[in-house]
Amino acid sequence: YPKHVFDKIAEMGWYGIALPHPEWGIGGALELMVVSEELGRGSTDLVACFSLTSSGLRTLVNHGTDEQVARVVPAAMHGSVRLSVAVTEPGAGSDAAALTTSARRDGDAYVVRGQKTFCEAAGLPDTLIQLYVRTDADAAKHRGISMLLLDPTLPGVTVSKLPTMGRRITGVYEVFLDDVRVPADDLVGPENGGWKVLVTDLALERLIISAGFVGATLQVLDDTVKHVTERE
Repeated sequence: YPKHVFDKIAEMGWYGIALPHPEWGIGGALELMVVSEELGRGSTDLVACFSLTSSGLRTLVNHGTDEQVARVVPAAMHGSVRLSVAVTEPGAGSDAAALTTSARRDGDAYVVRGQKTFCEAAGLPDTLIQLYVRTDADAAKHRGISMLLLDPTLPGVTVSKLPTMGRRITGVYEVFLDDVRVPADDLVGPENGGWKVLVTDLALERLIISAGFVGATLQVLDDTVKHVTERE
């Protein structure tokens, strides 16, 4: 894991591109696509890890409390915190709203139980996971979801790396949650309003990944042209 690379991204302020924050935000969607395309020339893994923190910060700024924003955004901008996201489950893939990982309010915490899978970068150091859970089992599936900021070092959290052909930089992980007590102050957005939180940045996130693959394709073409014109 090339921590120095992501420290450099933070140093250059790129996590603030298109971030709707008066202090940390710079540029807009066009600049974000240019940076993502150029990162893709190096590795689509770089784009994936960049996107997780970039998109995660926009979600947090749009829906988080003032305390959450003040706690997480400066730390991410300085490179001491990165973000991952946990939506997919063994039984909830393309139908993300079918997730069943449960969170039950108990005093000043949510007690979380379930399993997430295909969580990119969730096991990297200094990472917070934006965890989507079901807080109302009786509500319509899109209306009973909430988002919690999960510290993966909490008791009851187990993070296990999956064997994959790609994503060698970020890694892909399963996250097991065994009655994990997540502070209620780490609820992002309204309880049972997590679907709106989830989809807020989805279009821009997809564009970041697409731009990264465009950059990777352009680099392959450049490398191919160089090889066929210079080979003996």
